[in-house]
Amino acid sequence: MSRGADSAFLAEQYRLHANLVFGRCLVMGGGDRAWAEDVTHEVFIRLMEHADALDRSSSLAPWLLTVAYRLCANRLRHERSVWHRVRAALSWQPKDPPTPPDGEPLADPADSEELAAELRRSLATLPPKERAVVTMRYLDGASQVQIAQMLGHSEGYVSKLLTRAVARLRERHWKVNDE
Repeated sequence: MSRGADSAFLAEQYRLHANLVFGRCLVMGGGDRAWAEDVTHEVFIRLMEHADALDRSSSLAPWLLTVAYRLCANRLRHERSVWHRVRAALSWQPKDPPTPPDGEPLADPADSEELAAELRRSLATLPPKERAVVTMRYLDGASQVQIAQMLGHSEGYVSKLLTRAVARLRERHWKVNDE
């Protein structure tokens, strides 16, 4: 394939997936935008390095998210100051309005903003690995098997992390359904 075609392919993948990758890095990085931008940049460098070996006939979103989660996990593991990231206020907004603890629909946009802030605070209380599996499961819709593969953990360990995280969120009166 020509160099121009490769550039066009990479530009298209960036256009299609940069926001998704950045959003997940932002969650994993505790809301630190500069940190998330750095990891997002690394993800797309990896895409450039592996572009020739990838199957271009299907979406690259799963591959990109797997790379993003692994890079985020590696960075968090190697950073000594993880705890300030855990406590940081997250700046992302969920795609769908969160379900309030009592299950009642929201009527006022101000209530929705307050609820989103409470959700961010609740997620920020989770340890990084638990926050990662909750994000992957409930924001991305990944199965426990997929999460285990993406993070390089056993299915049992992912199940344990997810169970703990859901229990912590339920203690904070969040309704967490697992379809």
